[in-house]
Parts: sequence; C-alpha cells; structure tokens
Amino acid sequence: MIFVYGEFSNITLMMHDLVLIIPTLKPFVLTKQVDGAVINYVTVFANSEDHQVLFVTVGKDAKTVKEFKKDLKAHGGKLEKITEACLDMSEAFKKGLREEFPSVLLTFYNFHLMQLLNKAVDEVRRQEQKTRPELKGTRYIWLKNDWNHSQAQQGLFKELCDCNLQTAEATHLKAVFQDIFACNAIETAEPLLKQWCDWVTQSQIGPIKAANTIKKNWHGVLGWFRSNFTNGLMESINSLIQAAKGRSRGFRTSRYLKTMIYLIAGKLDLQILPLRIATRTK
Repeated sequence: MIFVYGEFSNITLMMHDLVLIIPTLKPFVLTKQVDGAVINYVTVFANSEDHQVLFVTVGKDAKTVKEFKKDLKAHGGKLEKITEACLDMSEAFKKGLREEFPSVLLTFYNFHLMQLLNKAVDEVRRQEQKTRPELKGTRYIWLKNDWNHSQAQQGLFKELCDCNLQTAEATHLKAVFQDIFACNAIETAEPLLKQWCDWVTQSQIGPIKAANTIKKNWHGVLGWFRSNFTNGLMESINSLIQAAKGRSRGFRTSRYLKTMIYLIAGKLDLQILPLRIATRTK
C-alpha cells in the first residue's frame, strides 16, 4: 500500500497497486510572487485506478518526480507498487522517471501523439501556402478530422485533396496513423507503425520529424496499445482545478493552490481527523 499526504501531515491514504499518471496542468498564474518568481505550473501525480491525486508540486521538470519519490518514501509508500507511468513526451518527466523509477514502464498519451501529427501537418501547410494561395484560410480544415467537417468544408477538402498538395499528403499520413491506433492488439499495431514510419521517412515531408520522435520514444508509444490510457483523467482533474480556481478568483500562493487540489481531488478521508472545537476568547 502507499501512504500519501496533503497539507495535513497526519492524513494517510491506503492505495493498492497503481499506475501513475503525470499530467502537467495548464498554466496557473498566481497573484503573488513566490521566491522572487511567478510560479506558472504545477505537476500532479495521480492514481489511474480511482482518479485520486497522490502528490502535487510546483514546476514541470525532472525534480518533480524526485520530490514525489521522496514524499512517497517518507510516508511508507512502496516504490515497487508503481508499475507504469502515463505522460506526455516531456523530456524532463522521462529523465526524472528513468532516474527515480528505472523499472517503471512508460506510456505516452495518444492525444499528444496526435498533437504532434497535427503540428507537422500545419507546418507543411504554412510552408506550402507561400506558393499555393488556395491554401490560405484552410488551416482548420486540415486539423479537423474529416468526419467533423461541415458540408461546405467537406466539398473544399475534397477539392483541395485533388490538387496534388503536400499538405493533402501529410494529412493522409496523419489519417493512416490515426487508423493504426484503432488496433486493439500491440502485435497488430507494431508492424503497421513501423511501416508507417518508413513511409513517412521516404515521403520527405513534414511528418518526418514526428516519425523520428515516435522512433525515439518507440516503447512508450507502443505502451498505449498495452494500457489504452487516454488523457481523460488528466482533463477531468484539470477541469476540477480550473473550476476551483475560477470560484476563488485565483490563488495568492502555490501553497493555497496545492491545498485546494488535495481537497477537491485527493479523496481525503477527513473523518479520521480529530475534531477540534473552536472557542471564542475575549
């Protein structure tokens, strides 16, 4: 079991075997400077099994993983219970996990992989529209999935795809990549993904950078077919925190922010706290 604490040092939470989720939340702007600099990010460590926040710390670098490990050990947590981590392809997080949890399997969100492909397609479009004016104003047509196009967008998309555009080819490569992630078995997906990377490399267009990134992070990309994790947990936790942030009109310090995260997403058993009766004195 793992024991985790929040702002309350005497709260203990029992956990079973867990898979670690490391979402970096959207930027938080505090209304007060901390240690001479405005803190913009917090990193949340959560259990994917019951969506419980385990640890919150300021920053988004490798030190956040080290701090989590230190906190876990200090409260009797068993490091071997952490078997897998799901995260974006942040070099900082990967470095931290390799150093602090070398036996943990990594899985990268497919959502972030699709972001990588969308960025590659958009780079091709921006470069190509310098010589192909018909591409101007079409950015979201290429970034949207074709089944989300309006009737007018469907017609324009088909027309542009018949114009021998590199942007259309890059979009087709993205669609094939997306289809690979519809596979249910890693045994089916792995050879298809290898073939896709070779295809992209031979094409010599925008997604080649994405293919190189995927090759570099090969085992973590394939990890998705083993675990099928999505960014749903990350978004659900983030939505709770953003709602609390909106109600409070911001937080003066990172300590207040961290306390609120533990209270709304830490699933704390407050009944174990001793009841203290407040008395008014003159």
